[in-house]
Amino acid sequence: MSLLNVLFRRERIKQASRYILDDSVVCDIGCGINAEFLLSVEHRIRKGIGIDFRIKNTKFRNIELLKFDLEKPSKLEFNDNQFDHVVLLAILEHLRRPEMIVKEAYRILAPGGSLIVTSPVPLSKNILRLLLLTPFFDDEEEASKHKGYFSGKALKEIFLDAGFVNITFKKFEFGFNSIVAGYKQSKV
Repeated sequence: MSLLNVLFRRERIKQASRYILDDSVVCDIGCGINAEFLLSVEHRIRKGIGIDFRIKNTKFRNIELLKFDLEKPSKLEFNDNQFDHVVLLAILEHLRRPEMIVKEAYRILAPGGSLIVTSPVPLSKNILRLLLLTPFFDDEEEASKHKGYFSGKALKEIFLDAGFVNITFKKFEFGFNSIVAGYKQSKV
């Protein structure tokens, strides 16, 4: 893995970690084979569940990993209102129907819970192509699997359509990546 891949991943984790409350229950959708995000917040959370199609079902300490393919048209196998936070780091751009997973995130979040998403902005498409020509970025397979790039406006619309409120959007990594957070309405 190249240096830029590692640095990009670390920055995504750092950005998303800021939203995680202590003693919370977190679902990391598309956690990857190493569940790096969950491991980075493990000491602060009550429980973490990671799902990805490349992992085996396993449990260790306060983390549970479950094999699941997000592209199959089915609901996530979680109860409604189960998580304090749902995290999708560099996942939406790989999905054919990203709005479906955002709606599922809303369903499984407890009232007041947050969805935290990182995604490359449209400008990133050409930059990724250039980076692939250098020895500093070697993730051609991953970059070629992007099905879409999202502007802040597009991400906010997906969040609003799912029911999220208090949506924030911020660019990072020199403006080539974004982080969006939205909250499930608290019960009145």
